[in-house]
Amino acid sequence: MNKVIPEVVGKDQEGKPANIDYAKLTSVLTKAVQQVWHEVQQLLARVSGLEKKVKEQDKQIQELNAKFQIPPDLVVKSQTVDIVEVI
Repeated sequence: MNKVIPEVVGKDQEGKPANIDYAKLTSVLTKAVQQVWHEVQQLLARVSGLEKKVKEQDKQIQELNAKFQIPPDLVVKSQTVDIVEVI
């Protein structure tokens, strides 16, 4: 713990690690969780935008296939995965 989060480690009179300040540790961990949550939200928004683009491109491909009368057995449809937001 002293190497990773030294600010939560109490020292004895000789400067050696002696205990952990759990109040400080809770604060550090809460901040880390908030940062990760923010990153997850940004990634979910990015994935949502990319899914929208893929759907638009699929529509354009379908329109081109219809326009040029490409047989359905020659068409490869992209596969997308919907992301469900977990709270």
